[in-house]
Order: sequence, then structure tokens, then C-alpha cells
Amino acid sequence: GAIAAFSDAVAAQPSVAKHRYNLGVALGRAHMFDQAADEFRSALKLDPALPNARRGLLIVTRRMEDDRAEAAADALAQKLEH
Repeated sequence: GAIAAFSDAVAAQPSVAKHRYNLGVALGRAHMFDQAADEFRSALKLDPALPNARRGLLIVTRRMEDDRAEAAADALAQKLEH
């Protein structure tokens, strides 16, 4: 799949920001938000002007926050039910 292909590209050329960005996108689509954020950060370190990398990082960061808030709400609801 896409994650494997972009992981291979990063392994072959770890200093190419576009490969890290593409891996971040693939990881984000797979809901692997922590790993996606790491790849977007790496891409931005290599090329701070890379188009859409900041946006990608913002999106996955928001998704991580949403997931944490949802998990906390679920835990509270379960606690209140018992």
C-alpha cells in the first residue's frame, strides 16, 4: 500500500522532504495521526516552505485532539453509567 511505498522512499532518501510529506499523508489517511505528525514535522525541518506540510500537521494535530476528547467523553459516560 501507500504507507509501505512511501516508507520505502523515506528509507532510500531520508533527506527528501516530499517523501516524508507523502508518508505523513498516507499515515494520516490510515488514522495513524501521531506517526503522521512526526513525518510532517520532519518534512518541515527539511523544507520549511514545503507546500501543504504545515496544513497536514495542523489537520492531524486536530484529529489527535478530537480523538483524545472523544475518548475522555466515552470514559466519563461509562463512569456515570455505573
